[in-house]
Amino acid sequence: MRKSYYIASEKNQITKTILEGELNDSVEALQFLEQGGTRLDVLITKDKGFAAWQLFHFVPHKYEPVSKVYTLTGPPAVQFARFIERSSKV
Repeated sequence: MRKSYYIASEKNQITKTILEGELNDSVEALQFLEQGGTRLDVLITKDKGFAAWQLFHFVPHKYEPVSKVYTLTGPPAVQFARFIERSSKV
């Protein structure tokens, strides 16, 4: 699955902190929007054994990266996939 999610600009730093930390089921889900100043690009394999993500911030006429590309494998990738699924339902 490859998808982009949008988050309010003012939540940019907290989103980065959450995603860089250790995710588990007690971490509060993100609230995704139809559009927003921050874009989260996500790639998750079908078996959830690999995941990648990167944050972008909107500047006039384009989104620019505000984080490096993060990759996860094994149990951390599965936990990330669960976190994204949980956030998608909020």
